[in-house]
Amino acid sequence: MKRSTFCLSRFRLGCSILVGLGTWVGAASGAPGATADRPPPNIVFILADDLGISDLHCYGSAWHDTPNLDRLARQGRRFTSAYAPAPICSASRAALLTGRSPARLGLEFVIKDPPAEPPTDHLLQPPPYPRELPLSEVTLAEVLGPAGYATGYFGKWHLNPHAGAYLKWSNTLGPLQQGYAEGDETFGSHPYSERGAASESRPALAPGEYGRDTLTEKAVEFLRAHRHERFFLHLSHYYVHDPIRTRAAWLVDKYQARLPAGAAPRRAAYAAMVETLDHLVGQVLQELDALGLSENTLVVFTSDNGGHPVFAANGPSRGSKWNLYEGGIRVPWIVRWPGVIPAGTESGARFIGTDLLPTLCAVANTPPPGGVTLDGENVLPLWTGAGVERPDRSLIWHFPYYHPEVKYGEALGKIGVNDFAISQTRPHSVLRSGDQVLLHFWETGADELYDTARDPSQQVDLALTHPEVARQLRTRLDASLKEQGARSAQVVQPNYASRLAAKVGPTRTVVYRRFGNLELTLDLFLPAGHKPTDRRPALILFHGGGWTSGAPRVMYPHAHWASQQGWVGISVRYRLFKAGTEVSVFECVKDARAAVRYIRAHAGELGVDPHRLAVGGASAGGHLAAATAQFAFDHDGEPSDVSSTPNALVLFSPVIDTSAAGYGQAKIGERWRELSPLHQVRAGLPPTLVFHGTADSTTPFAGAQGFHDAMVRAGNVCVLEVKEGGPHTYLFKDADDFQRSLTEMTRFFATLGW
Repeated sequence: MKRSTFCLSRFRLGCSILVGLGTWVGAASGAPGATADRPPPNIVFILADDLGISDLHCYGSAWHDTPNLDRLARQGRRFTSAYAPAPICSASRAALLTGRSPARLGLEFVIKDPPAEPPTDHLLQPPPYPRELPLSEVTLAEVLGPAGYATGYFGKWHLNPHAGAYLKWSNTLGPLQQGYAEGDETFGSHPYSERGAASESRPALAPGEYGRDTLTEKAVEFLRAHRHERFFLHLSHYYVHDPIRTRAAWLVDKYQARLPAGAAPRRAAYAAMVETLDHLVGQVLQELDALGLSENTLVVFTSDNGGHPVFAANGPSRGSKWNLYEGGIRVPWIVRWPGVIPAGTESGARFIGTDLLPTLCAVANTPPPGGVTLDGENVLPLWTGAGVERPDRSLIWHFPYYHPEVKYGEALGKIGVNDFAISQTRPHSVLRSGDQVLLHFWETGADELYDTARDPSQQVDLALTHPEVARQLRTRLDASLKEQGARSAQVVQPNYASRLAAKVGPTRTVVYRRFGNLELTLDLFLPAGHKPTDRRPALILFHGGGWTSGAPRVMYPHAHWASQQGWVGISVRYRLFKAGTEVSVFECVKDARAAVRYIRAHAGELGVDPHRLAVGGASAGGHLAAATAQFAFDHDGEPSDVSSTPNALVLFSPVIDTSAAGYGQAKIGERWRELSPLHQVRAGLPPTLVFHGTADSTTPFAGAQGFHDAMVRAGNVCVLEVKEGGPHTYLFKDADDFQRSLTEMTRFFATLGW
């Protein structure tokens, strides 16, 4: 392995203070260029939604045309190392408004309506979802309004629960209650405005037309109404957040011809939305010109977080929206103030969105709010070029959640560069000091260390080669999070079934199939006094884990329980799916059917009754259990005279619907219907007992209900045991639920005469 040539001296922390590099201007000391002859300017703050730093032509996009933002950059200063306060919407917006970090605010995720709470099936339990930005927090409008500014907010807020409709402002917690004198929440031309209506039914726009945007019109009306007074326009666009679609078919055609070969068609629609956003920003800039206001107006343009991984090419940065690698938090940031901010300049100075409030206080020549702890600092000298970043400053981010919230197991396991797919994000925090970035992952306690000057894509982890540096940065990170009162994801106590599994083990293990050196086994739990000549019922069990993880031990408690009832309990090992290998979900199904067929064929040796085989499983294991009865996919050479169909099924929170509305389509692919129990119900299937919770966010309850109804219509016996509010595999987590499931299983088998 090539040894890193990283220079340790670049990692020395606080060992020297550079002299003569300029100073930071305090917020109350007056803004450069704001004098008696030149009063504080108007302020226009334009915030894009989910726009990545590499989406703009002026930031290096090889595909997107953004002439208006390019012009803004030529007329002002473009920053290449500016950061959003969070990798996600509400958290970032709250920090931009208040100058306080998401960790200090306790607002680190998207605002959620009650009773939604984070999933409970991870190693760590995230803190409760944030519900609102409290009225007690002081916002930009509440400092600029008293300083003589007319304040207006137009567009996306997302800092209160949805007030009767998606993203609707609250009349008690919205912008108009947080200091803004006027505003409007209209979606404008964004696809949000077409909810409930088929966008395809609306006529396509003529070539060269972008369509009317009422949000921009409202913002322009604000400028006209206040052109004779000092104003602060806060324009919060919904672009380029998904859904990604557009009526400008001419733009889609343009980008389909321009994007690289093999690019997904959705990227052309996304590019069209980026250009549309640029057009709408251009309308505001043109209105400032028309009103003669451009010379005395500070314009700030940025995004709330990095680009969406499915649509945006965030490379060369690693990661995207929802995570704290560079692609999730480094954003475009352009400022223009003629005569004060030098035109046509670029800067790599680092600052963060929490700096906006104290900086605008300096611009307005007004003090920051008193009695409030701010995490942001006045960076106006960086904007004007009169100063440099403070060398000992650390930037902090904190994300104590898992993402995606639903279908987590289907997301990519590793966060890469330009994956164009959603990846698994785990609770983590970040400290940046100069070019050095430390990421701490709370599940494992692991640290990653990167030198972004030499490794902008964050590919070479230096934590092992420079452990002392990693320790120093980690100490600073921990101290900062403690000072901010950061909420954390808590270690979840092992669920009840896991504690039971640790206490029991199989009586013997049998190999039922081999693949090279790999042995697939049956872990047998035999009842007291068992003999090979017995003909006992058997409970055959498949573990869950999305077909990609898990182990037979997960099902030991149920196998052990079966042995205590005088049955033979069997927990099965099968091959695990891995993308890019020969082991697909179809192979998992074949293994499951082979296991049942082996047990039936060797019933006389195992001491089981071949006519009383019950097959059960949890989550993806429940899918495999159903597969033994429903799907005719088998290994070559399986005995055709031995059936794999069991005599009964017991399914615990099963993967029962592999359509887009359920779970598993991404792993199975285009042939998902062939492996969807819900879509393969027919007459003659075994009696089936299904346990499912109504709050299951992994395998939605609607699939279980649909499966039950289809089974009954087909004339099959199916019992659906429902747990109101029960999460995924709820009966494994709680002692009472676990015991109730055993009682229901006993009752079910009794109805079969077993």
